Amino acid sequence: MKKNLLIIAAAISFASCSNDESEFVQTPQEVNVSLDYSFVESGAMTRSGSSVYTDFYEKYIKTKVLTPKNFVLTFKNKESGATATIRGNWEKNHSLKLLTGEYEVTGTSHPESTMCSDTVYLCFEENISINNETTGINLTAIYDSYLLLLDKSDKEQVIYRFNSTTGGSGSSHPFSNKDSLYYMFFNQLYGTGTNLINIVKNRKTSSIYIDDLPFEKGRYYYFNDLSNSFDIPPMEEGN
Repeated sequence: MKKNLLIIAAAISFASCSNDESEFVQTPQEVNVSLDYSFVESGAMTRSGSSVYTDFYEKYIKTKVLTPKNFVLTFKNKESGATATIRGNWEKNHSLKLLTGEYEVTGTSHPESTMCSDTVYLCFEENISINNETTGINLTAIYDSYLLLLDKSDKEQVIYRFNSTTGGSGSSHPFSNKDSLYYMFFNQLYGTGTNLINIVKNRKTSSIYIDDLPFEKGRYYYFNDLSNSFDIPPMEEGN
C-alpha cells in the first residue's frame, strides 16, 4: 500500500566541557512506526448502565464501523519545536519516520459534514514518547461529538431540522438507523435559528426543540417516549 512518510528534523546538541572538549549529549535515532488509534475504556460514551447504548457502542463504534476514515494529525517535537502535519486514511498502511524523542500530538478525524453525521467525530490531544524500540503509535481517541438516540419502534422517520430566523435557508437531516435505534452524531448545532427534531409517528409529526438542552460532547442522550424528553446518563467518578 502507499505509505506516507513523516520526517521531523531535530538539531544535534553539543555540551562544552571545562577543558574545551566537546561531546555528544545525545543523538536522536530515526525509527519507523505504524499509526492507529483506540478508545479509552472509561467515560460516559464507553461505559454506561444503559444496555441500549452499550450494545450500540460494542457493535458499531468500538469496531470502527461508524468512525471516520480520514484524519489530520500534527506532530510537534517537544525539544526542538519542529512540527509536521500528516493527512491520511485509517484504512491505509501509514508508516511514519520519526526521530526518537518526546512529541505532542494533536488533530482531528471528522466526517465530511461539519454539523451532524451518521459517523462519530473524533479528536486527538496527547503526549507520546518515541524510542529505539517503538514500532507503533496507538493514539487515544477523544469524542468530538455527542450522540442522540431514539427508539425505532412505531416511528416512521426522525429528522433533525434547522429553521433560520435571519432570512437564510434552513436545513434538514434525516436520522440514520441501526437495529432498533435511530441515531445521529452532532459536532455542533446550527447558529441563529431554531434547532428541532421532528418525529413522524402514525403519519403525525411531533417536534422536540433542542436549542436549550445541555448537550455535551462525549455523552449520549437517549430519547424516552414515555417522558417525551432525553435521558442523560450520570457522570462517573474520576480516578
